[in-house]
Amino acid sequence: MARARQRIKEDCYIFVMKNTATLSRVRGVVLLLSVAGAAMALAACNTVKGAGTDLTRAGEASQRVITGNNSTNSSTPASTTPTTTTTTEAK
Repeated sequence: MARARQRIKEDCYIFVMKNTATLSRVRGVVLLLSVAGAAMALAACNTVKGAGTDLTRAGEASQRVITGNNSTNSSTPASTTPTTTTTTEAK
């Protein structure tokens, strides 16, 4: 049993050493695709406000899926949330 483990370790070491260049290329491609995906996601938002709206809508959609309510109409859309203003009186 110990000899079999040793043989497996040796085979794995040989595989990694022979395929280091291939593994580096795979890592590079994965990194490139990740960066490209992140750039496209950020480009779709345009602004910080747009990113916030996108995240809010994604959260609402996730909540609808979790609760089982798949209707697209929500009681308070993200773009029309009420804002409150405070005023101070001048003395």
